[in-house]
Amino acid sequence: MDAPLNHKNASDPRTVRIALVMYQVGSKKSERTIIVNPGGPGGSGTLKAFMSGEQLSRDFSEGTMDVLGFDPRGVNMSAPALTCSQSDAYTDRYQQLVTQSPDGSDALKIARLSDAYNQAVWSACEEQHGDLLRYLNTPFVARDMDLIRHHLGEEELTAYGVSYGSALMQTYGVLFPERVGRVIIDGIVFPKFWQTLRGIMRGSLGHELDIWKQGLIGGCVRSGPKGCSLMPPGKNMTAAELEQRLDAFLEELKTHPLPATHPDLGPGIVTYETLVGSIFSSMYKITQWPAEADTLSDLIYRQNGTAALARQNYLYDPNKDFDGPSWRGIHSPRTKWKPLLNAVMCGDSFPIEENSESLSVQDFVNYYRTSTQKNPFSASFLFDLTLTCRTFPRHLSPIEVYRGNYTAKLKNPFLMISTTLDPITPIESARAAAAEWGPDNVKLVVHEGYGHGVTGHPSNCTFALVRDVLVRGQWPASAEMNCKADSTPFPHPE
Repeated sequence: MDAPLNHKNASDPRTVRIALVMYQVGSKKSERTIIVNPGGPGGSGTLKAFMSGEQLSRDFSEGTMDVLGFDPRGVNMSAPALTCSQSDAYTDRYQQLVTQSPDGSDALKIARLSDAYNQAVWSACEEQHGDLLRYLNTPFVARDMDLIRHHLGEEELTAYGVSYGSALMQTYGVLFPERVGRVIIDGIVFPKFWQTLRGIMRGSLGHELDIWKQGLIGGCVRSGPKGCSLMPPGKNMTAAELEQRLDAFLEELKTHPLPATHPDLGPGIVTYETLVGSIFSSMYKITQWPAEADTLSDLIYRQNGTAALARQNYLYDPNKDFDGPSWRGIHSPRTKWKPLLNAVMCGDSFPIEENSESLSVQDFVNYYRTSTQKNPFSASFLFDLTLTCRTFPRHLSPIEVYRGNYTAKLKNPFLMISTTLDPITPIESARAAAAEWGPDNVKLVVHEGYGHGVTGHPSNCTFALVRDVLVRGQWPASAEMNCKADSTPFPHPE
């Protein structure tokens, strides 16, 4: 789908091409189409529809609705894609240097390296793409989504947005309140929390220590050696003892990285930063917890880092097929979406000169150190993202931003789902968003479980409420409901 590059200037002839993928349930188009946004910013909706469209249609609509995913402007196969380096290998080279956790005596040095690299990235993006950064942020993506709705021939938007996708849907609600149909938002971001320079961290830091202690460690102990490899065979270990062992290992890893090898990847090292990043990523879905436990078990009991190397998150994949799909006008990008994430997050936030917070690199380091006390796993990732916005080129500020109130009267309320122990979008964000929108605009489902979004720890109760809205157009009568997840993280509880 072609869309105007500049939705606010009809005389600008430039366009963007939006890549779309639809999972179709029958030989004809369904009456309503579930438009999905998987988050990010920068998550690929085409990939989401291709990989999960059938499952989403079955879980959310009893298999009656088509599912359409789109790559937002600048993302993946939409053109032009915001790729600011020629290869992810170049990005990885510098990321290894600048994403070290600023915990030790070299904290300021590491942060200044990161700050300098961020400035270089912004300059490279401008050199390669001109003023493209001005046209990528959330309101323009919401307008693209309304064009998709229009081309589908549907009077109302039917949609599912998770994480950043929940912020996108709320922005759509402000811009097009009369077109909000049956919309599910999950893993809730309250956009106001993300719109100050350090608000990205404040709005995302949540309950990861509870997840770590109650979920991963507590669940492992309850499961015992049969269900969790972190429990030594034949030995009764309490949760406090297991936590102490893990904490001691992680503390040692800060100053003593481990050598490791992998049959496909070759030599490598396991660092504190890469391991806590892996732990944090596993918190998104409880199905990943047993594998993470295996990784930690190999490291602690056998000094074997093979699994840890395999779980490290690098952008460059030498086995990637660069040919991609052979669609007319659509090309698989050679690099991934990290600059796009930064561009949208920084563009949506208030300009630096409008922030009352101190802007020195040292102040960012101080704030990071405060944040790590409650959020040791995510703070490093969020610090890197927040520091990036310090050097965002404000002469490339977005054409359209929305930083106002979220109080528009919607045609139909959002069904808002928030997991009580979500690692990145805490339930406090959902309650703040629900309070501002008001009970006529939001019906809140408190999903008691772990993971990021309802699919991170599924619940038949929550899915039933989603189906009532999407299939039957029936919203809950009360402003807030509670559902519990159906399963436990580890098998064979003793």
